[in-house]
Amino acid sequence: MKGFTCQRRGRLRLRQSGASALEFALVFPMLMLLSYSAVVYGYVYMLQQSINFAAQQATQAAVAVLPGTSTSSSTQTTTINNAINAALAWLPAGQKSRLSVPSSTPNCLNTTGLSPTPITVEVDFALSGLFPVLINLPFIGGTVPVLPNTLFACAVAFP
Repeated sequence: MKGFTCQRRGRLRLRQSGASALEFALVFPMLMLLSYSAVVYGYVYMLQQSINFAAQQATQAAVAVLPGTSTSSSTQTTTINNAINAALAWLPAGQKSRLSVPSSTPNCLNTTGLSPTPITVEVDFALSGLFPVLINLPFIGGTVPVLPNTLFACAVAFP
């Protein structure tokens, strides 16, 4: 009787020999996509928080140059750029070239008419093309992972 059950298990095992390979083939792409997206979104979140911090540091540095007095715009611009570069010193050189500090701040709050005139700093980071696209899904109308083209941060300080 014992030999009969052993033969039966052997036949069952032969019928299921490719099941685990098939399951792996179905689950592995989704697992890779999920893992890659988690890493990409984690890095994008860290970038967003870093440029928020850099904008905040830049406005604090610009106000601290000569608080309460009007300084030359070139002095403030130099101070702002130095503070942003110091806060984002950890970025690789290829990614530092994606940073920009626009002279006008189109994405910031409207601060016209406020007294005293606030110092507004915006930091932009071009995100498009930084990460390779894993899947292009034209029937859904997007790519995976879905990312914005630009990250931006804005900080406002009153002298």
